[in-house]
Amino acid sequence: MLKIQVTSDMSASWTFKVNINGKPVVNSGATDPAEINVVIKHPAPSVIRSRFTDTGNAIEVMFNVPVTTASNNQQVCSRIFANVDKLGDGASCSFTTPKTLQVVIGTGTNVIEPGKYSRHGDQLMFNQNSIKPAKQSNFLYLNSDEPSVVEAPNNPLDVNFVVSGPTTINNCGSYQLKAEQISGHGGRKLTYDWQLEPTVVVQDSSSFSPIRLQDAEGQ
Repeated sequence: MLKIQVTSDMSASWTFKVNINGKPVVNSGATDPAEINVVIKHPAPSVIRSRFTDTGNAIEVMFNVPVTTASNNQQVCSRIFANVDKLGDGASCSFTTPKTLQVVIGTGTNVIEPGKYSRHGDQLMFNQNSIKPAKQSNFLYLNSDEPSVVEAPNNPLDVNFVVSGPTTINNCGSYQLKAEQISGHGGRKLTYDWQLEPTVVVQDSSSFSPIRLQDAEGQ
């Protein structure tokens, strides 16, 4: 019995030629010395967690080791994720640290949602052979059969705004409200849905009917 013990912190490969009593061992029917090839592969990386950023416009995917993509273009989300349609139109992917992949969410009505597993697409599904350990010559790819649940942000931003307008208007006059002081939108456009209703009794209720403004859009 021949026993070989190899220890290495990095992926590597060796070729051993076996000698017995100073003479090379030759396999039966062969003329060349017998060789033993030993390959050490770096373990497959794994996802520690996937979580929305506090602004809600991106997902940070944290890995247990430094990783890179199998593709030369790291910005193409479709080469990394199988359910790229859940990331919205115009989504982008890039590494912010060797262990962190940032996915900036695009636009759409069916984008990924945070939370536990459900049928609403709240998991990141990886393509086969898409993520690998960085700077390794022999390795195993990330297991594409293990999707990552996207968690909600730790401290999500609350949208706040200040509405201002005149306290009195002339008879048959127009009324204009302003909501320019806005925070918590994370740099995204906001669509406003206004509804104005009287809070006091007026003499002619038909002259102050509810007004619904749906087309106002803010930056």
